[in-house]
Amino acid sequence: MAMARAYLFSSVVLLAGLAPALLPGSAGPVSITASSARNSDFNPKSVRVYVSLFDVNAAPGKEPAAIAQAPAPQKAQSGARASGESPRVLQDAETSSKQAERLKAFFGDALVQALRKNGFNAAPVGSTHPEKGVLLKGVFAEMDSQNHNCLAILGGTTPAPRFVLYVGAYNLARPDQPLYRVMSMENCDAHYGPLISLNNYIPMEKYEVSKSPTEDEVRKVCGQVVANVMALLSANSAAFSD
Repeated sequence: MAMARAYLFSSVVLLAGLAPALLPGSAGPVSITASSARNSDFNPKSVRVYVSLFDVNAAPGKEPAAIAQAPAPQKAQSGARASGESPRVLQDAETSSKQAERLKAFFGDALVQALRKNGFNAAPVGSTHPEKGVLLKGVFAEMDSQNHNCLAILGGTTPAPRFVLYVGAYNLARPDQPLYRVMSMENCDAHYGPLISLNNYIPMEKYEVSKSPTEDEVRKVCGQVVANVMALLSANSAAFSD
């Protein structure tokens, strides 16, 4: 029943007559590594990739630490660097909303850098979408006791030990679709964010992320995203060949 609820949005998309973003005719959850006819002359890195800021909610009312206490986490980070441990992305002295903005910005920058490092022509998405290329969208979620996908709340009190990050790939030559929809007919467990229904007609992969990730952990996840984008483009050359 939980899986059926998780994919309820896919039937809504189908009834609305919208074509799948990358793989027309898909009848089930689409992995980013799905295969199709390949063009041996096609170079996946010739496809321009755009990165959108990922979605995450922030817990309301969390105030920053007192100014007198602010140097403590800075000293801890300096010690972490001295011992070779990667610093954490979030800063304890910031509000949850500031932490959420920092997490989204760092992920966006790290993903663009990882794509460029691997030979892609990548950029943050602007106010208008180009007509060609791939757009990456993501949403942070948490799993409650019923395995519902719940919109993640940074700084919240949920018992889930880690966030789940869903990243979907859009073919900009096709009609745009939401990555997920917030559901109103059913709720997640108490203390969790709202229930979301993922659009399983969009090629999508799932990653696990700490609630307070290190910079190296974010870069590692971004490397996995890049590898999956490469696999997706290689397997769907007909959709992107000029």
